[in-house]
Amino acid sequence: MRPETRYTSVGADKVAYQCFGDGNLDLVVMFTSIPVDVVWESRRWRRFFERLATFSRVIMFDRRGYGSSDHIRFESLPRWEAWGDDLTAVLDATGSAEASIFATADMGTWGMLLAATSPERVRTLILLNASARVHAAEDYPIGRPLEGIEAIHEIVTSLRGTTELTKYAEPAVADDPVEAEFLARLARLSCPPSSYAETMLYTRQFDVRGVLDAIHVPTLVLANDYEFIPATHGRYIADHVHGARFEQLPGRGLCGIYDCADQLADHIEEFVTGAKPLTRTDRVLATVLFTDLVGSTDLASRMGDRHWKELLDAHDRAVRQVINDGGGRIIKSTGDGVLATFDGPDRAISCAADVRSALGDLGLQIYAGLHTGEIELRGDDIGGVAVHLASRLMTVAKPGEIICSRTVKDLVVGSGIHFDDRGTHALKGVPDEWQLYAVVV
Repeated sequence: MRPETRYTSVGADKVAYQCFGDGNLDLVVMFTSIPVDVVWESRRWRRFFERLATFSRVIMFDRRGYGSSDHIRFESLPRWEAWGDDLTAVLDATGSAEASIFATADMGTWGMLLAATSPERVRTLILLNASARVHAAEDYPIGRPLEGIEAIHEIVTSLRGTTELTKYAEPAVADDPVEAEFLARLARLSCPPSSYAETMLYTRQFDVRGVLDAIHVPTLVLANDYEFIPATHGRYIADHVHGARFEQLPGRGLCGIYDCADQLADHIEEFVTGAKPLTRTDRVLATVLFTDLVGSTDLASRMGDRHWKELLDAHDRAVRQVINDGGGRIIKSTGDGVLATFDGPDRAISCAADVRSALGDLGLQIYAGLHTGEIELRGDDIGGVAVHLASRLMTVAKPGEIICSRTVKDLVVGSGIHFDDRGTHALKGVPDEWQLYAVVV
């Protein structure tokens, strides 16, 4: 069985995907840097996928910049939201309304984010050797110090595409010249060395710890003794995702195929077919944007009711156009501002900057507040601490400023967006102190 590779569009780009198997459940398989057109050349990999196809319809794809998908056309790497678009486009192309997600290593980040932002699309989530954060921090002592990460980066980038890397990535087959060369070839054909190095620099800065408590789908976290991502990272994820289960696997390989393929497939099958149907949640992860006009009361007094209404109408049209074009959802008007949500902070920041620019053309200034967190869906309205916090952040902003929480900053690290530290603040009606930043765009 070697499935046909097809393409679906994401904007002007094409994403390669495969779909195979006759199971009643959809299973998206996301191995890091594994080109779908090449992986079938290995008997071990073929056997693993054929096993998955006995109980599911398997969906695999190459994210943009990898394998048979279009090369990256951006000046910098796609944000995680753009790669998330690849996944949802493939789900749409295959007619998958709801799928289980099996994701390894850095692809686990995309699995977690999709489960949090679009729980209606995710039946169950299975992670292998994934991490919520790589770097060590005062509140994350299990992470690696910078010098350790730099050493790993040097090893992986210098040996990538060679059989020597096998002893680190898949030590079980380090002495198997045929399989070691296959893995080296797999790496060479996945993406150019420079792109992979940039990807490592980008993904190693991720911090999605703030997303974990917004995941409400049944979650299984698997980990082994892989040298570069210790099992403690998986345990951390399982401890912070409500109801998640953790299982330790034997071996030290990144993908599990060479150490315990049958056991890995057993875990996936049991969890995918045995989990209870997903209970629909009224809570999702979103980035919340609040805006408010600067000096609106004085403006209204000077302009008079008729001219003020005309200006507000122009304001509403401009804001609605920018937010709709930016992929956001307007929840409601707040009189002389707006409440909107986005599926990712990168889009929200860009949109807030575009709103500021569009209203500047009308001679208006805004305050803006952004926070990423769990929101409650209340019909056409939303609620929850995340909404309240975004509103409070707006009150800290100076005229023309976009103020965001540290959660927003952490989620867009590596995107090229710059921030000014505004220190810690106690916000009215919100527990604890919050580290705030002004967006520099």
